[in-house]
Amino acid sequence: MNTNSKKSIITASLLIVFGIVSRFLLVNQPNVSGLETLALFGGSYFLLKRFAFIIPIAAYMVSDFIINNTIYSAYYADGVVFYQNYMLWTIGSILLIVLLGKFLIPKVNLKNTIFGILSATTVFWLVSNFGTWIGGVTYPKSFSGLIACYIAAIPFYAYSLIGNAAFGLILFGGYEWMKAKTPQFTLETSNL
Repeated sequence: MNTNSKKSIITASLLIVFGIVSRFLLVNQPNVSGLETLALFGGSYFLLKRFAFIIPIAAYMVSDFIINNTIYSAYYADGVVFYQNYMLWTIGSILLIVLLGKFLIPKVNLKNTIFGILSATTVFWLVSNFGTWIGGVTYPKSFSGLIACYIAAIPFYAYSLIGNAAFGLILFGGYEWMKAKTPQFTLETSNL
């Protein structure tokens, strides 16, 4: 295994750990995590886009497995939980956010990053709450039920936006700072 491959594996592993840890930092604050920002970051920077998709999804799946089988285990009487239907909506939103990063942030700068974070937050909120409405029993399956679901989810949008802004500062700002300090460290020239 060459040095670039080792660096890519280490970088990918660290980003997955970042995504997992971000979900536990403020676990009592719903939707505050770095997963959406991680997807946006990957779409913006990674040369090999498959890593942009794999890294946030891996972080999501591992962290959701841990959360569902520890913190929320009382809600699942069937034992160990590997998969729930809502996960498809979350994964779908992550995939869309990677694409946003690829197309909305062709050049990373403050304006594009802020727009990307607002867009990523909105995509996640729209897709995940549509999944809540369509797959749940809380809201009637009507247009007014969908609107009621979105209205009830407005506080979650705010939490998600705060989390994405904070983790965006860490990921985008930290990476740009590292590039300025160590020009040879770039994701654009790695296998990620």
